[in-house]
Amino acid sequence: SSGINAEYGGLTGDDILPEENAWFKINYTEAGPAEPKVEIVGPDSQPISFNVEQDGKGEQYVSYKPPKFGMYNVAINFGGMPLPNSPYKVKISPKVDASKVKIAGLAQLVRIGDNPIFNIDTSAAGDGKLEAQVVSPSGKLLKFVLDDDDKGHHTLKINPSEIGTHTI
Repeated sequence: SSGINAEYGGLTGDDILPEENAWFKINYTEAGPAEPKVEIVGPDSQPISFNVEQDGKGEQYVSYKPPKFGMYNVAINFGGMPLPNSPYKVKISPKVDASKVKIAGLAQLVRIGDNPIFNIDTSAAGDGKLEAQVVSPSGKLLKFVLDDDDKGHHTLKINPSEIGTHTI
């Protein structure tokens, strides 16, 4: 498959989110009379539809819209043989905007023995997974309880045991 290459974001996943256009170019001007064959498979092993635009000069532009986040396989064959890096592993990241996470209950003063509860609303932030970490003033990771209602509303419960500023 010398004389053929494929490039651009639709093969790397860089800056591509679910439901957005992803595309790549296949250049086979020096590769002979065959045409590239493309197959795209989504994270749930389902084939993904795509469009091919031919420029008539040995280049194809392939576009697709990944329906959700996850790992996609993009296989490109030419003359029955896979390109050297094919199938390409394309990771599509979830649509997340952390600036839309809202946190309530961040009391300035909590007494040892209190069990403060923080309400965290991620419903407007996208399809990400909320992760938390609580660090005591001495640098120890504290145990905590993080509950959610599967609708983007979470509660974080901690039990501080040291005097000083804790980081959440």
